Amino acid sequence: FNEAVQYLHTHNVTTYVELGPDPTLTAMTRACLGEEAQGAVTTVAALRRGRSEVRTLAVALGEAAVRGAVLDAEGLFPGARRVLLPTYAFQGTRYWLNSPATAEDVASLGLTPAEHPLLGAVTSLAGGEGLLLTGRVSRGTHPWVADHAVAGTVLLPGAAVVEMALAAGERCGYDRLQELVLETPLTVPEEGRVHLQVALGAEESGTRSVTVHSRPERATDAEWTRHASGVLCEAGPVPAPAPAPDGAVWPPEGATELAVHDLYVRLAERGYAYGPAFQGLRRAWRRGTETYAEVVVQEGIDDAAFVLHPALLDAALHGLLIEDSDEMNVPFSFNGVTLHTAGATVLRVRLAPNGAGAASLTATDADGRRVLTVDEITLRPVGDLHDLAGTQDGLYRMVWKPFAAAPGHATGPWAVLGSDPHGLAAAVSGDTYATATALRTAISSGARLPSFIAVSESFADVHEAVQDTLAVLQELLTDTTLDSTRIVILTRRATALTTDEDIHDLPASALTGLIRTAQNEYPDRITLLDIDDTDHLA
Repeated sequence: FNEAVQYLHTHNVTTYVELGPDPTLTAMTRACLGEEAQGAVTTVAALRRGRSEVRTLAVALGEAAVRGAVLDAEGLFPGARRVLLPTYAFQGTRYWLNSPATAEDVASLGLTPAEHPLLGAVTSLAGGEGLLLTGRVSRGTHPWVADHAVAGTVLLPGAAVVEMALAAGERCGYDRLQELVLETPLTVPEEGRVHLQVALGAEESGTRSVTVHSRPERATDAEWTRHASGVLCEAGPVPAPAPAPDGAVWPPEGATELAVHDLYVRLAERGYAYGPAFQGLRRAWRRGTETYAEVVVQEGIDDAAFVLHPALLDAALHGLLIEDSDEMNVPFSFNGVTLHTAGATVLRVRLAPNGAGAASLTATDADGRRVLTVDEITLRPVGDLHDLAGTQDGLYRMVWKPFAAAPGHATGPWAVLGSDPHGLAAAVSGDTYATATALRTAISSGARLPSFIAVSESFADVHEAVQDTLAVLQELLTDTTLDSTRIVILTRRATALTTDEDIHDLPASALTGLIRTAQNEYPDRITLLDIDDTDHLA
């Protein structure tokens, strides 16, 4: 038997199946091959005394199959056919045990516990120069963060930045966030933690500045990225906000209910990948231009120690996203934020438009008690976040974006200034630019103002280009007969799109600074367009 086993082994036999009432020969085979061959050889017994024959045979064949043996499927399963297994449904649900964020002994480090879910420690700076709160965030310690993904990138919601600023101000008696601008998205990587810093400046005329910074935990030598900056106010008279919804009448009389049962499916199609933790909007209504919504903190979310859970505040803003749109918008700034009651888990929200891309917010609890008021929330397009995923460098990249003029935006004649006289002349004389043609005809019949100024690549004197353009702008803007005239300045390659791309038209680049300065004085009359080429204008 030993010689037979050795012969088979030398001829590369690696699988031995014993057909017998008990695994006697299986044990002998292992003994013949020795320990050095155990890892490369499979030995299985088809039957075992006292065990189910069907189960034992199935286990033996299965073990042989996973070690490379080819089985006769037709013999094992007569009449069966091979089918493709379905692909795995990547639902993004975590099953790992998370290590909860624990309170550490920060006192031994000379700090004071901040008792906040995102901020672990706080210390006052020497000389009364301010207050510093530090903490960290990750998808493991704060699983709800992973449910806030925008444009394919997991971001710490702007509502969390607002909440941290309010919590920091509360420690010093500054209970009103006068202004907060979200400058750079804070991405939360799939692995690792992000260090946070919330800094309050020194008291100045009843206000304190507030900033929020972050950097990756492992990159201790990396620079801090500033994500938000703003101003906190002391408690005191607050401008009266819009009336809060009547707690006894909800929804308000005359409001029409909106369909929100598939809201988060529609938002996902637009790029807002809100997971369960951020799907807190339950019902919504519309009355005139105002939107009313009912939002809740989802079950299973730990809301302890937050003055207002970020997921709840974020859901309160979802009423601004109910209408379908081709553009993704995210919060950019908050003005006049006052928290009246902490710890709410249910909000009744009133959102009222406050200009283009802006709204005011009033939120009460289920009993009608006021919880939060925001004088103005401003939204802006999300831009391109893909380059920010996991980088924390806070850099955007410049891209060309189509611009659609608003209805009625082109009323009145147009004056066109540009750096390509030949292409512009053809465009202005065409039927497409009827208003510009009318202005050109009016000028040629008596007015002394040129319809465009030529600034070509051949100009070596940048000063001359700037001075000539300035003279034309001054003449156009001061002529009272042309008060309704919009002026479009067209430049070519005044701005490089990439860091390694040369700027082709230096005079046009200089004009860009001049024109943007003029736009500050005449924002509704001057439009600056910079294109990559002018072939399509000829």
